[in-house]
Amino acid sequence: MSRVTRTSRADAHHKSVIVDVNDIAGYLQETLGQKLVAYMTGVADPKGVGRWAQASQNPREDAERRLRAAFQIYHLLITV
Repeated sequence: MSRVTRTSRADAHHKSVIVDVNDIAGYLQETLGQKLVAYMTGVADPKGVGRWAQASQNPREDAERRLRAAFQIYHLLITV
């Protein structure tokens, strides 16, 4: 039986959609590290993640999609 409930999946998805992308970048950078977040989003320069977190630059559309997906997955994993 799955310990991930429909509510926790919906909550993780909701957070990944409504939270500002710069806040997501900062949160993941703090919890997972800048290099890992850069790898997960397909960014060659990990410093780009820091610029997203500081809101001095926004990620490209594809990187933002991956960033939000990573945030959603992270929240699912911490609820189990």
